[in-house]
Amino acid sequence: MLEATDTLVELGKMTPKVLNIGFTTFLKLICLNTNGRMKELSRYQSGSGYDFYWSMKKGIPNIAYNDLSVKDVSQQIKDSLSRKAEIDHNISGVKTFSKWLKKNPIKLIPPPKKTIQIPNCDLSVKLHPEIAYEKDGKFYSLYMWNTANPDLTTIMAGIGVQFLNSRLKRGKYSNYEFGIFDLRKNKLRFSESITNESEVLLSADLASLAVIYNQF
Repeated sequence: MLEATDTLVELGKMTPKVLNIGFTTFLKLICLNTNGRMKELSRYQSGSGYDFYWSMKKGIPNIAYNDLSVKDVSQQIKDSLSRKAEIDHNISGVKTFSKWLKKNPIKLIPPPKKTIQIPNCDLSVKLHPEIAYEKDGKFYSLYMWNTANPDLTTIMAGIGVQFLNSRLKRGKYSNYEFGIFDLRKNKLRFSESITNESEVLLSADLASLAVIYNQF
């Protein structure tokens, strides 16, 4: 049995300066303006940062790999959360994924797992997509996105996919397609979201995060 993805940031095990964030937190950061990035990073640095969708991201691999039902995962979410809005949005994401999974015959395989250091600072990104699968002889790996605000535009999705490709598409994963499943829009974002400007924008975002983080 494969273990469900752990998406919680374990700040207690780190020094006050070093911080390891998940990919969707990273993606949210680059969707924000400078002020928004500073506030969000400050929360995580102080230990008060919180992934609103951690229970959904834990539940989806359980549905995919461990054959848990939507009902079972929904109950787990209800048992682990207290706020109604948080419960409802997490369950909604799980239901959207489950419907997609039933409509798409795929062979599930273990997703890659890697931690990437952001240049020139003590901020790193944990890359461990929720699922990976084979379909029609091709290999894919997907991250789940269910955040309403900020919106995941095509440009921002392209930057995110560019980051995944540039950091994970190598070695035994060189023939994989890495993507983001926007559960809000029920839309898969793969390399078609990448533009000629995606790498330049990504480099600028990484530099911006380093400058901001080094101020703490």
